[in-house]
Amino acid sequence: MAKNKKLKSRKAPYQPPLCRTTKLSDPSALTASCIPILEQELGYGPLQFAATAKQPRGVTRYELVGTNQQRVAARDEYLVHPLTDFTVDRYWAAVALDFQFSDPNHDLISVQIIVFKGDAFSPKQPMLRAEWHCSPTDLQAHHAQPHWHAYTSEVPVSPSFDAAIPFGAPPVEQRADALRFHFAMASRWQTEGPDAHTFALPDSKTLAKWLEGCMKYIRSQLT
Repeated sequence: MAKNKKLKSRKAPYQPPLCRTTKLSDPSALTASCIPILEQELGYGPLQFAATAKQPRGVTRYELVGTNQQRVAARDEYLVHPLTDFTVDRYWAAVALDFQFSDPNHDLISVQIIVFKGDAFSPKQPMLRAEWHCSPTDLQAHHAQPHWHAYTSEVPVSPSFDAAIPFGAPPVEQRADALRFHFAMASRWQTEGPDAHTFALPDSKTLAKWLEGCMKYIRSQLT
């Protein structure tokens, strides 16, 4: 008589929790909670978040604004602030929070920190982007949340992809996979398996801590 083979139990895919920083009647309380951290890390103030023109699909972007800002371009246009002030290498950072209006609430769907390099009075080159998409749809997608995007070192910037394309590069369709790669910022692969690279933003305190950690880490890597 043949022995019955034991069926291996299959672990259920990791399901990230929903982001509880959504469903806000007014985004200003959340944005204001991030200001002390950003003023500390950038080393100047006063700073504030200001709503800009609406993005597609009912999204409003809140950009960090201050007296030392400059407007530069990467995938989108951003307001950048001095991150370091070295003679040889000068770096800049933009911070943006995207909210989607779903009557009567505003849902936080994305947080970005974009780092540029360039002289105060010259064009600035995008270097990298720290990003956290936190809508329910994004949390169920296969991209790691939060994650890094790396820009290549040359212009021009392609609006269709997540990095700049150097002159003389192969056609875009040959480079799409590399340009759209999401570098996981954190993961639990070693303990929970291949799906454990997605995290939700549980509250405003976590958002402030993430902004602080990213800014400190970026500055430490650039100095």
